[in-house]
Amino acid sequence: FHEEAIEFLEELGLIIGVVLSKIYREREVLESIERHMSVFNSVPHPTFIIDPDDYTIIQANDVALQHASMNPGEIKGSTCHQVITGRDTPCEFHGEPCPILRMLEERSVNVTTLHSWVAENGGMACVEESVSPIRDAEGTIDTVVLVARYVTIQDEV
Repeated sequence: FHEEAIEFLEELGLIIGVVLSKIYREREVLESIERHMSVFNSVPHPTFIIDPDDYTIIQANDVALQHASMNPGEIKGSTCHQVITGRDTPCEFHGEPCPILRMLEERSVNVTTLHSWVAENGGMACVEESVSPIRDAEGTIDTVVLVARYVTIQDEV
């Protein structure tokens, strides 16, 4: 081989190594995302990731999607009060406690409240909602996770 060909092959080898390294890292990231989604969807209760500034749902697990009879594209961007209670205004305007608002006001790590939901059967359900903050790298509350557990369900009247 000529010296130029050897240099070219060495550079090509370095480029291929960088590309393969990037592919392996991307594969690891995808596997991590899939693992986290599997954990999120294995929670047996409706679970939402919500923007606390405007109550917008960023993500919902499979149980929450089933409860709401919505797909991920439909639920994303809806507000929690629209999906949970069927109302266009936040819960505190209807005398219902808002665990997100309470968590922010009290600067709590976790807040649990009882709340009325529209049940899958069309009746009302008493639901225990637990809300916890998800913080960004600076420690600011970026999003919240809301996990709901049915306490009672009343038949539709």
